[in-house]
Amino acid sequence: MSGVKDSYVKIRQSELDRIRNSCRRVDNIDTNVKRQMSNMSEQLRQAVQQQIATVERRHDNIEQRLTGLSDGMRRIEHNVNSRLQQQANEFTRGMQELGKEMARQQKEYRTLIREQEQRFSSALEEQRKALDQRISSIQREIEQKEMSQRQQAEQWLSDVSGLLDIIGSEYRHEKFRPGALEKLKAELSLCKGNIESGNYQAAIASAQQSYLRGSELRLELERLEMEWEAHLQAARRSAAEALAECNAQTAARLAFDTEAGSEELAVEVDYWTEGALSAMKKEIEQEIRRLETPEALSLEELDQSIEKSADWCKRSMKLVEQARESLIASQVRNNIAQAIEMSLIDANWQVTDSAYEGEDFRRSLHVKLRNLQGDEIVTVIMPETLGEKTIGNRLSINFFDRSTNDEAFRQERLRAIMGALEQDGLECSAPTCAPGTENGRNVNEEMLDFEKVRRLYRDAR
Repeated sequence: MSGVKDSYVKIRQSELDRIRNSCRRVDNIDTNVKRQMSNMSEQLRQAVQQQIATVERRHDNIEQRLTGLSDGMRRIEHNVNSRLQQQANEFTRGMQELGKEMARQQKEYRTLIREQEQRFSSALEEQRKALDQRISSIQREIEQKEMSQRQQAEQWLSDVSGLLDIIGSEYRHEKFRPGALEKLKAELSLCKGNIESGNYQAAIASAQQSYLRGSELRLELERLEMEWEAHLQAARRSAAEALAECNAQTAARLAFDTEAGSEELAVEVDYWTEGALSAMKKEIEQEIRRLETPEALSLEELDQSIEKSADWCKRSMKLVEQARESLIASQVRNNIAQAIEMSLIDANWQVTDSAYEGEDFRRSLHVKLRNLQGDEIVTVIMPETLGEKTIGNRLSINFFDRSTNDEAFRQERLRAIMGALEQDGLECSAPTCAPGTENGRNVNEEMLDFEKVRRLYRDAR
């Protein structure tokens, strides 16, 4: 037999299920999230107000620029602009109401956003269907003024040029429909060429087609502007909720049912997850900063941002579970140490020292025992990944025999230890010899230096 024996020790599934079922969360996570959200509500409200102001400013600017169009075109486009402004106002009010009501329900939030978009798109479609009527109405007004065909063509050219200029200055056309406006301007140049060559009927027809396509582009850009703004608002709010969720998980209060009653603990999630919570918080804060300057972001990227926030919320909940498992695993290591102590107490062995590596409860637990003859045993209980559904440890048993090198004596102690662990509801693999330690005691005297054990990892921290 070896002076060093290794065994894999895991808690029985029935016992692990019992421990997990005896643990429950006692703090109200919904209340915590809402409290965190209230701290960020003013910043979110200001962002929404800025978005609304941008939309209103666009429509006001368009209204002012319509004065450069002919009477008929100005009146038609004024009515269109008023309808668009009304629809945009209804859209933004709906989004504001969603922002007030929704919390920790990203899926429902996105569903309601789509419903708002569909209503806005339906209203724009009604506007699009009336385009031919608008062209006919403008043409009738021009004809009533008894203008020559050349004057009619020039009027159409001027009005359509003015509309395209408005689109160019008031909409982010290159962001949402790159190249579309330049294509229309190129088409309009054909109208100018027809006028110069005296082909006035062709000029009027081509200008009217350009007006039709320009109006459709404007309606499409209006929809895309509002859709993008809605997703930006949703992305900002979702990221804020993810941060609130993350902050709310910082210290989860868990209650464990024990024989002595219920015991509550404030579990530091970041500590027990090796800093995973703070790392995720940095990711979220980085995303929030990215959304503060969103102009370069596409609609798809905003949609992906919402998805990421939903994933962060799920991950934060899983981190609480991970912290709970890590805490239970640490307690299991402590229970293993106690079982080892009790297994040898009748043989006059006593624990002389115990320490977690680096005095960190997430790390390996070292226990030193000594008998009256001066023999020593050091057990090291190391966390080991044995699958998601269980909690495992690797147990290293190190014999430092001073009085004898009796193999039977070592076997007796080993059987006592393994038997005690199994009685405590633990499943142990058959102990195996560490290579190179056969037929003798452990000679690695450094393992007896528990001050060194306590100093481990400190330089790294």
